[in-house]
Amino acid sequence: MSMTEDKRIKIEPIVILEGKYDKIKLETLVNTVIIKTDGFSIFRDREKQKLIRTLAAAHGAVIATDPDAAGFQIRAFLQSLLKGCTIYHLYVPDIAGKEKRKSVPSKEGKLGVEGVSLEILEHALEQCGVTAGTPFDACLTKADLYELGLSGRPESAAARNALKRALNLPERMSANALLAVLNRMMTKNELARFIEQTGAQGKMVFSSVTFIYVFLPVVLLVYYAAPKQFKNALILLSGILFYAWGEPVYVLLMLFTTAVDYTAGRLIDKFDDSRKVRMAVMISAVAINLALLCVFKYSSFVIGNINALFGVNLPDPQLPLPIGISFYTFQSMSYTLDMYMRKVSVQKNFINYAAYVTLFPQIVAGPIVRYQDIAVELEHRTITLTKIGEGVGIFLRGLAKKVLLANNIGMLWTTVKGTPLDELSVLTAWLGIIAFTFQIYFDFSGYSDMAVGMGKMMGFNFPQNFNYPYLSKSVSEFWRRWHITLSSWFRDYVYIPLGGNRVGTLKLLRNLLVVWLLTGLWHGASWNFILWGLYFGVILIIERFFLGKYLKKLPVFLQVAYSFLLVVFGWVLFEFDNLSNVGAYFSAMFGGFGAGLVDGQAGYLLSSYLLILIVCVIAATDYPKKLVEKISAKFPVAVRCVSPVFEVGLLFVCTAFLVNATYNPFLYFRF
Repeated sequence: MSMTEDKRIKIEPIVILEGKYDKIKLETLVNTVIIKTDGFSIFRDREKQKLIRTLAAAHGAVIATDPDAAGFQIRAFLQSLLKGCTIYHLYVPDIAGKEKRKSVPSKEGKLGVEGVSLEILEHALEQCGVTAGTPFDACLTKADLYELGLSGRPESAAARNALKRALNLPERMSANALLAVLNRMMTKNELARFIEQTGAQGKMVFSSVTFIYVFLPVVLLVYYAAPKQFKNALILLSGILFYAWGEPVYVLLMLFTTAVDYTAGRLIDKFDDSRKVRMAVMISAVAINLALLCVFKYSSFVIGNINALFGVNLPDPQLPLPIGISFYTFQSMSYTLDMYMRKVSVQKNFINYAAYVTLFPQIVAGPIVRYQDIAVELEHRTITLTKIGEGVGIFLRGLAKKVLLANNIGMLWTTVKGTPLDELSVLTAWLGIIAFTFQIYFDFSGYSDMAVGMGKMMGFNFPQNFNYPYLSKSVSEFWRRWHITLSSWFRDYVYIPLGGNRVGTLKLLRNLLVVWLLTGLWHGASWNFILWGLYFGVILIIERFFLGKYLKKLPVFLQVAYSFLLVVFGWVLFEFDNLSNVGAYFSAMFGGFGAGLVDGQAGYLLSSYLLILIVCVIAATDYPKKLVEKISAKFPVAVRCVSPVFEVGLLFVCTAFLVNATYNPFLYFRF
């Protein structure tokens, strides 16, 4: 059979990866070429990656630019073309065009062939009329849009619209059409930089160069220079600008919520002697707040379930989720509730109250600062160099958590999540969900630390939101350490008003389940969040009535391991909004798909991310803090001298990561 008999080449790719013997072939009309990667060498062999990208492009597919993501996408692309194919004999031409015949056992899972040189692959591509040097490695994919926050998330529609406005594109353009246009305009890195420079993400995040080097210093300089009587007005204006950066329309919704609760407070104060009027005002304000939250956050979920349950076709408005609506709604609503319960005094100055709601450090992602937390500081606060220095230190530690830890460990989870679940080995599945466990902690706690630090720079003392939750010795303790401001909000405004633990057993069970059902719903309009909340509610009930007393008898290490393991299981429920995927991932974690305990992918990921995993484990404990405190006690002068240098270095390193970053998500923006 001659290579010159027929120049028309039909390519049907299937790949053989040495670790799992996945079948891959290039079947042509006149010959068959086999690609075999040396384990996972494809991650290191850029030339072979480029050629396979070219091959993918010939089939209308594109491969991501990031080497880690590319390797798995190449594998998934080639495997997707395997279905229905069987290989018995493989013909591998050498460079000279001579024919070599390799007999291959037909037994599934035992296929194996000799490696093929780059020259042979180039020759096969030439037969297709495709130039091997075509730069398809710059192509954007749907996976890239997800990484950049432009698809797959509740806030993605707003982000895409912001990007379209920045590019003067019609807002009705679909995501696929937008991808096609973007591919003609820029690469992934160029798109990431464009989003960073223009704020076209639909939101401004603290961990962005624009915020750190433009917005924050300008606002602080003007704020420090302004007379005391104008500072709250500046807080209001800066908060509106910060929010409107990504939500130019829904900023009006936030201001309406602010006006509702301000008015409710004034009316409750005015009719202080009339219990009925006070209650009517409180109920009306709470109803308006919750109605807005439900319409924008839960309407699609409710309509979808009604349509599925009753077989009807109610139209879904598919309203975009306003950024931070859950946070600022609970924050503003707490003022009305505290006014009704006479826990705070009325705020008669609208500017002061609006400054409280729109205080940009905590406006979109917490901590949930109640009015009573900063009521005094709104009108009487001091700003000193010591406070500013402390605030800068807290901000930079939070920035490091987000940029250096959350973003880097998050790439491991993104890689694992992008792999077909039925192909995950046990170790790969565990590595993935443990990576997410650390990502969501450092992501959210880092953002909270940045908010606390900026608040301190402006003269406010925000409440602590995290206290080393992964050191908890029970799930009950975990929820006293994780997202503390949300847990305390539900405790004070739902659990205690329902009777708390001062009721009978049945009512106590009801109170606990109601609180945890609402906690799940607060996080998202999806059944997985509801089950996630109830999952923890049931565990807390079991610990309260039975398990708690036995846990205390165990060694501390086992108590912490027990708590951490159950929290990890909870994150599986939390992360997958498709319940079938939840079941599939649990199955992969325990070998249900027969992919084995360890495979080549697990080995590669473990070797690549082992160092960052170790750093995350250490950073999630209080040992670094204790070490610093111990050193500070022994060498106070040296620490005071070294700290500024360390902080400047930390800022430099974080900036270096941000300048080249294409992966900088913030998970809690979707809540």
